[in-house]
Amino acid sequence: MQRVQDLLKADGVCYIESTGDDGDWEVRSSARSEEHWRQVTVSQSIIQLALRQNASILTTDPLNDERFDPGKSIVLQRITSAICSPLMIDDEPFGVLFIVRRGAGDTFSELELRIAATMANVLALYLRKSRLETEARQKNRLAVIGEVVAGLAQAFPKVTKGVFLTFSTAQRAQKGPASDSRS
Repeated sequence: MQRVQDLLKADGVCYIESTGDDGDWEVRSSARSEEHWRQVTVSQSIIQLALRQNASILTTDPLNDERFDPGKSIVLQRITSAICSPLMIDDEPFGVLFIVRRGAGDTFSELELRIAATMANVLALYLRKSRLETEARQKNRLAVIGEVVAGLAQAFPKVTKGVFLTFSTAQRAQKGPASDSRS
């Protein structure tokens, strides 16, 4: 995230992921500390527009942009320009790349919007690859556990028979030859 921030000369960059169907969002990574971003209210109106349009959006004056409610988060964060790019997997958004500037007259350009959109696509592919690798490792781990359990299930009758025979032999040895009924 720091490289994105440096490249776009942004004041803030974060990757935000949906936490489910309830519409809540959680910062997963940022150029600043994640604790900092957890304390920041991200502009829901900017995120919702990007998600509705399934497209990256640019605002160069969010306070006066009629697409947004100039809500508390835009005012409190002193956002003067923002880019919000959805992260998509199979045409389904699962998060956004949110980039802001806070300096008066310091706005993002259309070229920076295209750069951010490309970065969001690359980030989405990376996250998908990472998730698939994690799922494969978990499936492999489960398969190994299944093989061990199957092996134990096969060996269990033999082990219990061996334990029983050892126990029986030990019991006979303890009773001695006088208790042998075959004499």
